[in-house]
Amino acid sequence: PWRASREVVPVLVTLRQAAWEDCWVAATFLRARSIRIGREIAPYGLVAKGQSWYVVWVGRSGDVRVDNAAAVIGASLLDETFDRPPEFDLTRFWTRWAASHEASRSSFGVRLRAHHGVLSMLETDSRRPIEPIDAVDGVPSPPWVEVVVEFDDFEQARASLLAYGGAVDVIEPQALRLSILDYAARILEAGRGAIGPEAE
Repeated sequence: PWRASREVVPVLVTLRQAAWEDCWVAATFLRARSIRIGREIAPYGLVAKGQSWYVVWVGRSGDVRVDNAAAVIGASLLDETFDRPPEFDLTRFWTRWAASHEASRSSFGVRLRAHHGVLSMLETDSRRPIEPIDAVDGVPSPPWVEVVVEFDDFEQARASLLAYGGAVDVIEPQALRLSILDYAARILEAGRGAIGPEAE
């Protein structure tokens, strides 16, 4: 999956209906910096990737585009239908587009020590298969292994790895390691405040 968390798509039913019934849609996209853009789109299809939905669509210009469906924050059916080109094949298009998208995406690599019990889950979170790194001095012996896990970006890496608690130990990058330690300290501080000083 390109994203680890499930995304809410309130307009998914509308997009699905439009794709099935070949209806144009007045859509509102939420772009970077909270910019909203209105477009009229012809949804050629919907694709599930990991826990996310993607909409393959064509605008009035005729160019085929792909967007994360969660970026569509508003959608209403128009009283106009569209004709898909007879040669358009959703599976073939998605396969080619996804391969191109994967090749062009940057990644954020994290070197860490992990308990062998969480390796399969880390494999799911990683953009590429993980391979254990040969042991070096100072690295705990099994059941701990050193691996490199690739995420989309810093934020995804931090959110994902925080969920593993003490089952992972970030080695580098140092900025991520310090950020996770800071988050852990804040959680501990918040927990102490919830318990109250009289309980200590």
